[in-house]
Order: sequence, then C-alpha cells, then structure tokens
Amino acid sequence: MRILVAARTLAWPLAALLAGCSDESAGTAGTASESSSASTGSSTGSSTGSTSLEPTTTDSGGSDSLTGTTSTTDPSSTTGVEVSTSTTDETTDTTTDTTTTTGTTTGTTGELCVEGIVCDGNVAIVCEGEVPSMEECGHLCVDGVGCIECVSPGPELCDGLDNDCDGVADGPGVCGPGSCSGGGGACFELAIPAPQPLVSGCRQQFPPAQGLPCPIAEPGPVFHVSAANGDDAGDGTTPETAWRTLCHAVDAAPPGSTLRVAEGDYASAEVYVGKELTIKGGFDDAFATWDPDAHPSMFYGRLNLDHNNAVFGGFRMIANPLHADAWSYPHHFVGAGTLVRNYVEIVATSGGDMNTLNLYGIIASACPGGVSVLRCNDIYVRSDAPQTFVVSAVEYGNHALHAGQGVLDANRICQEGGGFATDVVGGYGSCGADPVSLVMRNNVIEKASAGGSAIDFYSCGNDDMALTLTNNTVIGASAAIHGSGDPAVTMRWRLTNNVFLSTSGGQAAVHAGDVGVEITSSEGNLSFGFVDNAILPAPLMSAGDDVSGAATPTSVFVDAANGDFHLKPDGQGAGTGVNVFGLPDHGFVTTDIAQQLRPPQGSWDRGAFAL
Repeated sequence: MRILVAARTLAWPLAALLAGCSDESAGTAGTASESSSASTGSSTGSSTGSTSLEPTTTDSGGSDSLTGTTSTTDPSSTTGVEVSTSTTDETTDTTTDTTTTTGTTTGTTGELCVEGIVCDGNVAIVCEGEVPSMEECGHLCVDGVGCIECVSPGPELCDGLDNDCDGVADGPGVCGPGSCSGGGGACFELAIPAPQPLVSGCRQQFPPAQGLPCPIAEPGPVFHVSAANGDDAGDGTTPETAWRTLCHAVDAAPPGSTLRVAEGDYASAEVYVGKELTIKGGFDDAFATWDPDAHPSMFYGRLNLDHNNAVFGGFRMIANPLHADAWSYPHHFVGAGTLVRNYVEIVATSGGDMNTLNLYGIIASACPGGVSVLRCNDIYVRSDAPQTFVVSAVEYGNHALHAGQGVLDANRICQEGGGFATDVVGGYGSCGADPVSLVMRNNVIEKASAGGSAIDFYSCGNDDMALTLTNNTVIGASAAIHGSGDPAVTMRWRLTNNVFLSTSGGQAAVHAGDVGVEITSSEGNLSFGFVDNAILPAPLMSAGDDVSGAATPTSVFVDAANGDFHLKPDGQGAGTGVNVFGLPDHGFVTTDIAQQLRPPQGSWDRGAFAL
C-alpha cells in the first residue's frame, strides 16, 4: 500500500473560507461552522485546537481514522509516503462591501489567512497568503500536511484491520458472525461484593487515574440500562423506561442497536453477546454525559463476546476477590467482537482444585472466521491462591483454540503471580488448518512478578501463526518474548519499533524458539536490561535494531520506576524507529497508545508512546 499526501481544492463559499483562516484560527484546526459541516460531512461541533485529536470510530468500536493533530513533513523520506504540494487555484472575487450575496455564494472581506495547511475535521484548508482553498479528504487530514490518501489499498479482509484504507476496519459485509460458543446461560444476579482496594506490584498504575481516550460509536437505535432507576418490565427506549439488569437488556435489545448503560453496579453472573450489539457503559444517571472515569459502570460477572460486530466498552470489570472454581479457569471470553476502553481487574484468591490453579484472565482466541479485538483497555490479572501454577492475563489458546484473527491494540496490561509458566500475553496457533494471526501494536505489556515471560507463544498445528508486533513497550522479568516451535510448521514473527526491557536483570530479551520459528523481519527495536539483549533466532531481515544494552530505564523513559513510559526527547527511544505509517505488513499503525497521530513521514519513536 502506498500513501499519497496531497492538497487539492473545492469550491466553497468565501465567508466560510475566510472564517476558517482568520487570525484567531491560524495554526489551529479552524472553526467549523454548521454550513461547512453540512457540506463536508464533518462534525458540527467547533474545533479550536490542532493538538486535540478526535478519532473517528469504526463500526467495531475502534478508531482507525484520526484527525486534528500537528505534524511536519520530510520530503526526503523514503517510507512510502508521497507529498504533493501543488494546488488548483480557485478565483473568487471580493468587494469592499461587508457582504454581497449572489444566489447561494456569499463573499466577504477580511484579513488574508496565514500560510499553511490546517484541518477542520476531515477538510484540509490550504492557505498560501491569499484566499484559502479547501479539500474534503477521502481518508485522513493532518495539520501541516493536508490530505493523506491511499493510492493502492488492498482488498478488505476480515482481520480487524483497515485493509482498504477507508477508515473502517472490516468494512460492511466482510465478516460473518464468527460464533464460537453459540449461546449463553440463564440470567441470574450475583451478590455485589464489597470493594477491595487493589495493591499491585506493577509500575503502571492500576486502577489508572484515567482511561485511554478511545471513543465508542453508537450504531442503530439506542436503548437504556440503569441499575439504580431501571425496571426490566420497561421497554428501554427512554431513560425513564430503562431496563435494570445487564443480562436482560442484552437479551432484549434488537440486533444492530446500542445499549447505553448508566453508572452503577451490574452483577449479572454472565453476559453473553451473540449478536450485533454495542454495550456502552460510563453514562451519568440522565444518560446525558459519557465519561467512564467520572461515571463508572461496575460489572461483576463474566463476559462472553461471540459476534464480530459485538462491542463491549466503557466498564469497570471487577473480579476481586475471585474464587476460581476449576483447576483450569478462564474468566472473560472474546471469541469474536471488540472489548474497548474498559478497566479489567481480576484477582483470584482461591481455587476449586486444592493442588493446581491455572488462571486465564481473558481468553481472546478468535473463532474460525472471527476477529477478536482488545483495544484501549487497562488490564490487571493476578492470582494469590497458594496452588497457582499458570497465570495469563490475555490468552490465545486453551479453553478455545485461536482459529481466527486477533488484534491487541493500545492496551496497558500487567500480570502478577504464578510460577515460571506465566505470561502477560500468550498462546499458540490453531492446531488445525485455519490460518491464524495476531497483531500487537502500541501496547504496554508488563510482567511484574519474577519468573515467566511477558509474551510467550508456541507452535501447534498445520498452518501456524503469524505474529506482528509494532511499537510495543514490553517489560519482562525473565524474558520479553519467549517462544518454541515445531519442525513441521512455522511460526512467523515480525518485530518493529518495540522496546524490550528488564528492570531486574532478566535472562534473555527475545528468544522465539529454535525450530519451526522464523523472525521474518526485525527493525528499529531497542533491547536492554537483560543478560542477553539479542533478538533470536537471527532475523531473516534486520535493520536499525539496538541490542547494545547501553540504554537504561532512566535514559529512555520519563519515569519508568513509577510507570511513566513516555519517552525522553533525548533518549534512545526518541526518533530512532522506522516509519511504517499505515503499512499492512506492520499492522496498519498510524497512532500511538494515546491515539495521537504518528508522523506520516520522517523518523518514528520506538515503543507505545510517541513524543
């Protein structure tokens, strides 16, 4: 896929043009008027700051198209991004009158706009010291750059990614339902547990002071749920007739609709979502304001997402304390669908088997034909049970084979507890003929306790797994990545712009396995703090990796000891990565973990956060 950056023009009413480029709006995203919004399809709200970013949500609850951040261009870049600076001038007559009207065209006098390109929503306003021109971007507008268009997009696939570059991942008609389990249990309510303050050994803060800034779209008709004021005998269509229990509301809502969920305690034992439905927590009691941090919707049960167009977001999902009632216990399932912008806390204090406890916080294995997406979540998983053996925060395998496509995008994850067989993110391939993949991008993945690995995958099956890791910050106790293979199959890794570190002298940074494993490419990665900082097996293609071990947490990060993994401007992570903006082989990365646009041109930063 090639990216074209261009600035073209549209015929616009002169009053709207000058208003978009007045002194007050110069260097900002402009002031969006209702008339210009109606003409362009952009938001009718005003936009007054070029550094504020409003992601455009997709129908899967994610955000792949973003607008409104400042960027600079580098004409010498060879990253596959082309810049076209030519414009087509439009001639518009002005008079000395305050306004003149002819038909539907209005002219006005005013000061000349300041040279440059700014974005008003998805409209590029191009000014060269005279009356500005405008272009509605087909894909993406970037301040200082203009429109970014796909020149040769690929066909849309059911993989959780925006293959055809239209701003929507898995466009309409691409994915089937992707059903795994095919049904849920009966609705019943749990007793609401007493709050348990969380004490963790993670460097990241859990619970976070603020969730990640990811929006959640609201497709279809809207229904309402309120634990405090609702009644399951209502019809849910208005705040006054809201349903009370989450399980009932999910069963009653028609496919293609949205459930708005007010703040409060929700203790349905299991919520099964096997249809196209968006469940969005974090509203105030009047359903007028959405802010999951200020208006927490607390969910104490188990979630099972089982449809590619199922979305569950904006909740605080609490399982603390948890009695794991089996020797191998999974809590939440995301077989098909999107888990977005939740705080997930799982702390097992006891197990049903006196001898062994294997705890899996989220089974994210995708069904055949399914896409499992975890985006913008804060996830903490620990076991305090004395018989604990395995603890995995996010697992692709076990209890459900990973037989589809997975996307782990912009999450903050930490795992504690367990023995040597533990990991933060782990799993294996399909064990069958289904081609499977997992894209991990812009995550902070932290292994807080000793033993185990931050990431651990092994081969299983005939046509095994492709793993793409781009711009992750991975903190491993013993290892950042551990893997193992099978001579009969191939597990393929692609590593780009990741930061692998150990703060406790871990043994090996990356050892993906000795047989049946290939690292297809390793570019722009930074590895330090381990006894062996090498990336193994030797990549088929390597460029720009730093495995010297010269970096330290204090030279790379603002405050790693206290969980601030933002980069220092003069550290080894800043400006030392490889620009892979929007490239499909690297997971279509265009933003960082905070949803800030990465530069379409020039050097990139390593790790999850961009400067």
